[in-house]
Amino acid sequence: MREEKIQKALDNYFEKGYTCSQAVFCAYAKDIGVDERTAYSLTQGLGGGVGGMQNICGAFSGAVLVISYYCCGGAMDASTKAENFEAIQQAAALFKKEYGSVICRAILRGEKPQPHKCGEKIENAVRIIETILDKKGEKTC
Repeated sequence: MREEKIQKALDNYFEKGYTCSQAVFCAYAKDIGVDERTAYSLTQGLGGGVGGMQNICGAFSGAVLVISYYCCGGAMDASTKAENFEAIQQAAALFKKEYGSVICRAILRGEKPQPHKCGEKIENAVRIIETILDKKGEKTC
């Protein structure tokens, strides 16, 4: 499943022209129960480090959304917050280990986000999602 998700995310990015955040989140949209059009719309503003401002990396932001969905488990209260935050912090540590930061500007070393520049970050964001969810077991935190 991991390789299938990576391929879907990369196809979203390279073939469909999605932003980093859209590429990652839309690869999981069907599994989450969100149609791809809605997923695309919800995540567009996260691209380019949130609105092109080069803050939090879009690929990482997409990963946060996916991990949060699975960690929340449908709860509509704060009962899953600590476990969710822990999973996101673990994901951030893995992303930082690879790129030194979760900040787009730092990862790209001051260069502006450009189409087709972040394929590796997207691939690693999906790998991190799968690693975190595998540790938690059966796609639930």
